Amino acid sequence: MEVLERAQELESLGKNIIHLEIGEPDFPTAPHICAAASSAIWSGETRYTQSLGLPELREAIANHYNAKFRLELKPGQIVVTSGTSPALLLSFMCLLEQDDEVIMSNLITPAILILYNIRAVKLYLFIRMKYAGSAWNLKL
Repeated sequence: MEVLERAQELESLGKNIIHLEIGEPDFPTAPHICAAASSAIWSGETRYTQSLGLPELREAIANHYNAKFRLELKPGQIVVTSGTSPALLLSFMCLLEQDDEVIMSNLITPAILILYNIRAVKLYLFIRMKYAGSAWNLKL
């Protein structure tokens, strides 16, 4: 977040900044998502949901993956988070022990590096990715 704050400071001074620091998109939220969020707020859906996510959403996700990949997922096997960092934190807390070794691509954000420190694991960035026009490719 320090890099973002410094970039915003430079931007306020008139500098042209290309933001690559936190993984936030550089485009506005799609209109249909804004409309759905506004509708939910105005209809009173302003309370916390169940900690694992809305049951209807978890069911829809399970149905989607079951149909697309011929799986047999149950909604109870689905957890909905507010983003990548919370999802990775939950995964790391469940799967990793101190001194475990993790191999990951170079597509990594500072927030993800912090997650590795929480579990005191050894991180190796051996898998290199390169953007080739329209897709990411492994560069071994």
